[in-house]
Amino acid sequence: MSHTRHSNVRSACQWITAVLVLIVLASAVRAQEFRVLWGATSDTPEDGETWATWRDWANLVDLGGSGIQRNEAVFLYQSDFGLYPYAGLHESALDPTWMTRHRARILQNINNSIPDPTYSGLAIIDYENWGFTWNTTYNQPNPGGGYYEHDLDFKNDWRDYVDFYLPWTIAGLTPAQAEAVYRNSYDQAARTFILETIRYAKSLRPNAKWGYYLIPCRSYYDAQTPAASAAYQSFLHEELGWLYAEQDAFFPDIYSLYLTEGDEQPNAPYRDNVTTYVNYLSNNIRWALDAAQGRPVYPVIWMRYHENAGPYTGRFVNAINMQYPVSIAEQLSTNGVVIWESIGSTVQMNQYQEFVDNQLRPFLRRTHLECRADFNADNAVTIDDLLGFLSAFERGALSADVTGSPQFPAPDFAVDIDDLISFLMAFGDGC
Repeated sequence: MSHTRHSNVRSACQWITAVLVLIVLASAVRAQEFRVLWGATSDTPEDGETWATWRDWANLVDLGGSGIQRNEAVFLYQSDFGLYPYAGLHESALDPTWMTRHRARILQNINNSIPDPTYSGLAIIDYENWGFTWNTTYNQPNPGGGYYEHDLDFKNDWRDYVDFYLPWTIAGLTPAQAEAVYRNSYDQAARTFILETIRYAKSLRPNAKWGYYLIPCRSYYDAQTPAASAAYQSFLHEELGWLYAEQDAFFPDIYSLYLTEGDEQPNAPYRDNVTTYVNYLSNNIRWALDAAQGRPVYPVIWMRYHENAGPYTGRFVNAINMQYPVSIAEQLSTNGVVIWESIGSTVQMNQYQEFVDNQLRPFLRRTHLECRADFNADNAVTIDDLLGFLSAFERGALSADVTGSPQFPAPDFAVDIDDLISFLMAFGDGC
């Protein structure tokens, strides 16, 4: 569309333009309320990289024009955040100095990861080896394993701890009564450790929004029917209500556990269909919204397939698994989503950049950005936006496909001269 024709249409249809402006403004308000945050981290070197060649790969991924916001979400991993008892809670119970050393390491990690004492973004504690209650804890027996082995027999090790170090608590009890002692003592130890951890963290960065990743606990099959969903939600409240009351924000995990195909496709190994996938997404988000009672909810998403997906594990997700978590989280009125990723090499960074350029950014621009000329999503149209657009245009990124009118872009999924002209018109109009 030529600039002259565009101007004539605007001058002849002022009332239509006014209506469109209202629509755009309404979209802008929605976009400001729902945020897409970048929670990716640069991890241990892979693909031939070493610590000598290590770079902050996650920070080097170009997110311009996507609306994804950096520096608003920090993951604090169990490997560094405090002295996490990998073997199980018995490990900390056996050491009277454990919590003192735990707090010292939390302080060190927070100073490194969140150096700004006034930080007000999301602080997500990732503790996930063992459950925060007996009934949410996984147990895989390992008869030959010792107390300090990093295996998965968390309940068995706790039973052994009670039997050997607290024998009077189960003396003369029936097996069922002893099991109740194991459960109750584990629950008390877990509650103490988890609450002391988050409360100490809050004291160090009081403006941050603190919470544990994967709370409420994810479930796929409990989300498939209303009755099962209601029962599981009640179970979670009973098990974790004490933690719900402590958290500032909630970060449920809605990773794609399987590859999702259209509803016409039957369920197959490592795949599901849209109906079961939507049930999984929506109910896990609803459980978190119910737990939050008005506090922020930011589902955590991953643009790759979970290890449950068998041969698809680690691959970038398809369009359904990319778009639905964001769209459903917005439809259910969460505050936004956090994109997680671990990048350990230049090769992986370039792979992720290609995914952002040709898949993620075009989707987010079409659905969440109100102004095509605001290419770096800083709520201002400046020369930086022009430079960002030209960079994407030069490398043939689909994010540069902005053919269409300023109010209603209609990408044709081809990066050509029309896109450059269309962007320059929007840029010249100040969006």
